[in-house]
Amino acid sequence: MDSFVIKAIAAELAARIHQARVEQVLEIRKWVYLLSLRSRGRKEQLLLSCDPALPGVHLLEKPLETASPSSFCRALRIHLTRGILREVHLPYLERILILRIERRKTSGLLKRFELIVEIMAARSNIILTDADTGRILDCARHVGSDRNRFRELLPGRPYVPPPPPRKLDPRSLTAEQIPETFPSDRAAQRWLVEQVAGFSPLLAKESVHRAAGAHLSGVIGAILDTYRQEHFEPALYRDPASGALTLSALPLFHLAQRERIATVGMNEAAARHRGATEGGQRLPDRKKPLLQAVEKALKKTAARAEHLAQDLAATGELEAVRREAEWLKGNIHQLKQGMHEARLTDPEAQAAHPISVKLDPTLSPGESVQRAFQRYRKLQRMAVIVRERLRGAAEETDYLRQVLDAVERADAPEVLDEIREELAAGRYLKKTSRRRGVKHSEPAPPLSFRSCEGHTILVGRNNRNNDRLVTRLSRGNDVWLHAHRIPGAHVIIRNPQRQAISESVLREGALLAAYHSKGRRDARVPVDYTLRKHVRKGPGFRPGMVTFTHGKTVTVTPDEASLPKRCDS
Repeated sequence: MDSFVIKAIAAELAARIHQARVEQVLEIRKWVYLLSLRSRGRKEQLLLSCDPALPGVHLLEKPLETASPSSFCRALRIHLTRGILREVHLPYLERILILRIERRKTSGLLKRFELIVEIMAARSNIILTDADTGRILDCARHVGSDRNRFRELLPGRPYVPPPPPRKLDPRSLTAEQIPETFPSDRAAQRWLVEQVAGFSPLLAKESVHRAAGAHLSGVIGAILDTYRQEHFEPALYRDPASGALTLSALPLFHLAQRERIATVGMNEAAARHRGATEGGQRLPDRKKPLLQAVEKALKKTAARAEHLAQDLAATGELEAVRREAEWLKGNIHQLKQGMHEARLTDPEAQAAHPISVKLDPTLSPGESVQRAFQRYRKLQRMAVIVRERLRGAAEETDYLRQVLDAVERADAPEVLDEIREELAAGRYLKKTSRRRGVKHSEPAPPLSFRSCEGHTILVGRNNRNNDRLVTRLSRGNDVWLHAHRIPGAHVIIRNPQRQAISESVLREGALLAAYHSKGRRDARVPVDYTLRKHVRKGPGFRPGMVTFTHGKTVTVTPDEASLPKRCDS
């Protein structure tokens, strides 16, 4: 967040949460806290973060799961709960937001506090001070003299603001102080960042772009007027290649070719930016336990299948046991109780060849025949059971490979949340308890693409997504596609007009099915397709598993550059 974004957020906060009551202080995770406020009969959630990876302040639209409170969170609860937010203050062009809160104790004494959020990348911090004495009550990150000799951030020490940057104040900047020309646009951007206070790299790049070779003084003045008059235009720009979002309080003309996402205000834009950025940063960490759980389950299933294969091999003598029982039955007149072995002839053989059969001497001839047929029927039942269990192990292996592919392809936290719930329902993971008041996240929407002829193409992002595509989001005449015998996404080409789908559109759908599958790096991937009405989700089927008929196959080469344009935001 640069100083302009923080200023725009502060302006909205001053309007929305002025005189709000602090009802609760929560901790989301380390260095990320939440003030639960009540303002004008409405609940607001104010997020405060000094996480070096993503510091900032903004209101939240949806509640988040919380963690156990740290000592700093407990200190905030003690001093701020039931307090009234009197002022949101922001020093000029600084990245420091100050919340001034008053709380009346039971004794009647009025205490004033300042909650200071310093948004400074690796040096970000949240400090709670006594506004009357100026001393620090506690802070999220303690900084001793061994780390900073000039500015200790420890309980009991006087709060000292960060030293002002040794840069030019843009309010008093004259045209003579700005070089007439620069060797390149990059040099002009570097000069703005290094020499002028309040200009971030993004803002410097935009300023140079707006100047278009002219003198920078006019552009700097216009941008400062926007800051002073609070004429902000919150904006999010999506990078088409990576999907990353750029957050700005001003329209960025140098990103005019990118998709601009409309937002209601600066707080909403900041919340969406945090969700996308934080999700991307934390996805590898969140994927790790899911991948481990699936891989562990795959190993257990493979070991079980190996044991079942051995059991099935043991039933290989089934035919021999049947013949032995038939031999005993056909030669029962030659058997006598007390015999240890009988030499019999095969009644089905052309020539009489004596066969030796072991007997239990304690059994009568009839009991020996009965025992032989019992053994045959037992092996027969065992073979049926083992084959059924082997089929189940194979289906479970296919399912787990499908889940593994979905985890690897997951591009958003909500997609992983659904996979986690699915694994917990299948008892591959322990169910996580949810705190009261925290709602289940909304189902992740499928990816949406636009074909060359205007057809909407939907791509599932996990197994539950695939199920919704097949059972709820598609109709009988839509086209269903899936990589042939490869874990991957279900793809639906919408066809509300019930017209014939052209080969070019079909190929685009096949490219998406191949690209969003385990075979995305293969040179050639076969893709099955059929009408949706020929796809069946049977009772007892695992998530994402279907059967289909009337299928055809097309072979494509996955290529990201050839994929149709994504149209969901």
